[in-house]
Amino acid sequence: GSGLRVRQLMMSTMAAESAMLDLFRSWLSPQTVLSSYNGRCYDAPLLKTRYRLARRGDPISALDHVDLLFPTRRRYRGTWENCKLATIERQLLRVVREDDLPGSEAPAAWLSYLRGGSARNLRRVAEHNHQDVVTLSLLMQRLVAVE
Repeated sequence: GSGLRVRQLMMSTMAAESAMLDLFRSWLSPQTVLSSYNGRCYDAPLLKTRYRLARRGDPISALDHVDLLFPTRRRYRGTWENCKLATIERQLLRVVREDDLPGSEAPAAWLSYLRGGSARNLRRVAEHNHQDVVTLSLLMQRLVAVE
């Protein structure tokens, strides 16, 4: 069917990384187009490194990748104080996040969980990531409508 489907992978242990990378690879096809916000500079290199460290081939480099940061900057630079995703959500898309765990805190939340901490912040990480994906979809629609 049509619509947006969000699937997330969350590792419960570091030992699960290879399995997670394999599962992610199984979701990809030659027709897959990656969509991100600053992912060309951050997420893609990070994933490539994780595949290399796991002694797995890189499934990312051969795929098309639409990084929405760049067209967003071209269109909205100077409109607001910056083009951070949170700013675009607030100013352009009118998205208001409730009890959001900033993405920069996600690694610490995950490490805390691995050390026996609460899973509460992991749920917040998943909610944050889910909203990021929804925002990417909304932003893509907005950018296409403007062009």
